[in-house]
Amino acid sequence: MRSTILPLVVAFFSLSAFSPCEAAIIKEGPAAAENSKRADVVLADGTSMQYSTAPLANGLSWQASGFLEKGGCSSDKQYITDCYEMRHVADPTQNLDPNAATPRQRTEFLTAHQPDGSKWKYAWRSYIPSYDTGSTSFFHLMQIFSTADSGPVYFMDIIKDMVYVKDVAAGTYLASATLADFSNRPLLHTMTITYGPSGSVQFAITDSQTGAAVLSFSKSGGIGSDGTYLKFGMYRATYDGEPSTKAWYGDFVQTQLA
Repeated sequence: MRSTILPLVVAFFSLSAFSPCEAAIIKEGPAAAENSKRADVVLADGTSMQYSTAPLANGLSWQASGFLEKGGCSSDKQYITDCYEMRHVADPTQNLDPNAATPRQRTEFLTAHQPDGSKWKYAWRSYIPSYDTGSTSFFHLMQIFSTADSGPVYFMDIIKDMVYVKDVAAGTYLASATLADFSNRPLLHTMTITYGPSGSVQFAITDSQTGAAVLSFSKSGGIGSDGTYLKFGMYRATYDGEPSTKAWYGDFVQTQLA
């Protein structure tokens, strides 16, 4: 078994499944003194599509057409110790991913691609302000992405005033929450996943401070192939009248189980 902690985003089903050190990071959140000592560092300035030149800590990478910086959290709001802030402007012609077929803004973190049959536990924290998207254009917050299929197996989306998790192949929704229940609160995301044709996934989001359930789903079956991976952040189709967007992520923890 190989266990790693990445200095990035949110959480898990049972704290007992982690080492004492990992559990402390997930349970306690940031210390104000630590936050006050950390200087914000700009990673991407939003002027072009930019990529991490090396994995962060133990393997998490990033890609950003928008603004991305290390820092930006407060100890009594986001409750993220190792914090990253991302932003997209309201102009649908700016912060664009030049590789997309249609105008899209993309700022995301990505795990390493995983072989079929591998099993992982992930946990990360986030804080998403409330947005009136006013549109049915996609706004992905999380994807389990299959390299072989060149697309997501599952994704989590903001559509108008709701948050949905969708099974792409089945064309069905696996879980949902109101945007009001999802936003303006510190969240802990936890996932146990086995990649590949005989895969499975259990995913849950809770309030990181109260433990209140927000959204969850469990599914067995094909979870991609040929190098599937997790990514999360902000990825949206642009449209006239779109709002500017901002989100915070961090305290990422991953443990390989098989």
